[in-house]
Amino acid sequence: LMGQQDLAPSQYLYLPVLEDCDCAFRSYDDAIAADIMPGSIVFLKKNDINAIIPGGMYVIVSSNFVLLRRVRIVTNDDNSRELLLEGSNGIYDSLRVAIDQVKAVFRVVGTLRMF
Repeated sequence: LMGQQDLAPSQYLYLPVLEDCDCAFRSYDDAIAADIMPGSIVFLKKNDINAIIPGGMYVIVSSNFVLLRRVRIVTNDDNSRELLLEGSNGIYDSLRVAIDQVKAVFRVVGTLRMF
């Protein structure tokens, strides 16, 4: 016979309350480790580029890369706009990408840190 102690869970999984998301992936990016720990599952919602909230966490897709970064919008002297993609740990430089180079934008709606 199994005792009550044998039936006790050995681990717990805490799921965050999330709005609807379109996809999820496991992030191993240490450039944003201060915000999202490597190994965390990141939940994403497809977003319009004009609906970016400056300072928010987004996955930016271009023909050259797919990056998870904190995003800000920069207006240049010629009134062209770029996205400034910032890391959070200070190791990696920020990256600027022209808006017309962006193929897709996904907003981070939640993360699940796996212990």
